[in-house]
Amino acid sequence: MKTKKRTNVKATMPVDKVVERLRAELNRCRGSWLKLAGLADGAFHYKWLVGFASGRIKNPGFDKVVVLGKYLGIRLRVENGPHFLKYNPDQ
Repeated sequence: MKTKKRTNVKATMPVDKVVERLRAELNRCRGSWLKLAGLADGAFHYKWLVGFASGRIKNPGFDKVVVLGKYLGIRLRVENGPHFLKYNPDQ
């Protein structure tokens, strides 16, 4: 898996936008999904990654979104209630 250069972008965005961003990042590292699933310690499996990336999983679950963000280098935290996540790759 390639290491991405982190930017200084900090933004609060709705969860659905975070999910779109994670889907895009996941599709960029398409050849590394088996490795990613192995690193996740059972938080998600390869089959889940395939379903999430393809858009078949409409509601991926908050915990899985946060864990996936962690492994993709995107740090997320709840801000302004449960419907928004703080996207801060430098935190």
